[in-house]
Amino acid sequence: MSTAYTDDDLRAEAARQRGTLTQDPDFMGVGEQMEGNLRWAELNQEQFGQAQQTIYDLINNATDLSQWAVALGADGLEPFETLNGPGVRILIAVRPDVPQELRGALVENIGAEVAQLEAPQPSAHTVEELEDELAAARARLVVAEQRKSRREVEVELMEERIVHRQLADALAEDGFAGVLRWWVRGHDRPSSRYARRVMTAWLRSLSPQLWCPDHPPTTNPRRPVRTCNIAWNVSLTTQEETSAIARSFNSIGSAVRPATCEDRTVPDMNIQVIPPCTELRFGVRREPCLNLRPTREGWELVTAVGAPITVGSSGEDCRALLVQAQTIALSGFDGGHGR
Repeated sequence: MSTAYTDDDLRAEAARQRGTLTQDPDFMGVGEQMEGNLRWAELNQEQFGQAQQTIYDLINNATDLSQWAVALGADGLEPFETLNGPGVRILIAVRPDVPQELRGALVENIGAEVAQLEAPQPSAHTVEELEDELAAARARLVVAEQRKSRREVEVELMEERIVHRQLADALAEDGFAGVLRWWVRGHDRPSSRYARRVMTAWLRSLSPQLWCPDHPPTTNPRRPVRTCNIAWNVSLTTQEETSAIARSFNSIGSAVRPATCEDRTVPDMNIQVIPPCTELRFGVRREPCLNLRPTREGWELVTAVGAPITVGSSGEDCRALLVQAQTIALSGFDGGHGR
């Protein structure tokens, strides 16, 4: 046999009975409950009677919130904040496990909207009144600008998290070949301006002397970006770090070579050898003096200016070429000056 009532029926009856208990309060009972309270004990009989009448009127005229109160208890919610504004009052209730950060955000966001409500004001007639209105308007503007700034920061963080996730997924799916595909595709998405920052963060996890100097590629379909540049600062790289970088590059090369032969969406990879900067003035750019690039047979070290001239080549282990590139860059090879 099915139940003849619903949960809504139970809540409605509980709210009705709770509301009935607050109707027609006992005037004498109000006075009795005031006795023994130090706040009222110091009053004389006349003052006590006036306070008793006021409290009775407040109880008698109070809005019946029984339905709201019963629903809160049934849903396991607890009230924690009341927001007041001109002609409006909002009571906020949440689950006990809602964190303080979210509670604060709720109060801030709803409170900002409540603050936008303006109570009817008589027309200002004096300069002082107009100045007060102007100060209040400026204060509201500051609050609105602060809210906008916070929202912009939230959007930027979310976009950067998306790009980090894209890079991680590409790396997990197909190693560095997947990273190169993502590098080209990622620039076509709304969060493209973070691609270089995230790419650099990942490269520096391999070595602090690596970064991605590429700016977002052109949107001209006739000139698609086909090269992913990796910058290597040779002047701050120790011998031990060079060996570690070589191991990373060897692993990358072994993944890139077959992919570039089979998949045209994989761009070329170019490791730019960045020498020390000799002109320490603002705005100086350090141009590469050499480029290291993977080939079908192994690695090739070429010049970076004009038509590339091969300086050295090796098999799948590029360590010897890195040492050679570092030696040339630190000895003042042509093109090694900042400009």
